[in-house]
Amino acid sequence: YLPHQRIPLLHDSTVNNPINQLAQLGFLSSSPLRPTLAFSFETLETFRLLSNRCPRLSKQAFVKALCDSHQRLYSSTLRQQFSDIFDTYLSILRCVDRHVNISLSRDAPDWRIRHSCPACQNRLEVEGDLEYTIKLSLDGNNSLK
Repeated sequence: YLPHQRIPLLHDSTVNNPINQLAQLGFLSSSPLRPTLAFSFETLETFRLLSNRCPRLSKQAFVKALCDSHQRLYSSTLRQQFSDIFDTYLSILRCVDRHVNISLSRDAPDWRIRHSCPACQNRLEVEGDLEYTIKLSLDGNNSLK
């Protein structure tokens, strides 16, 4: 997201639309035909990581901070466009994850259960019998009082 930077899009025979050209340059736009605003993948990933660490961080606050850093007036339209672009970015990430899991044969419904190894229940074939098979600690939720 650079408000004053114009990105020239060339008519290239290998790339059939401006959205693909923007993606190759590292940007994602919400408009499929005539993009006027685009956010970089880096900006979108930064917001994703920040919102994972601080769920209270709103899109509005993030866009306002971007506007402040680029000395641009905030508008709710800008927040809506960012929201649309971010939703598209998350869809792309989910699609990529799904394709990776299929390629690695991780798409079975019980794959996680069969390949998980919780520390307290992991047993190696070469390991002898332990004195206790599992350790549990229950406090009746008294530690929260």
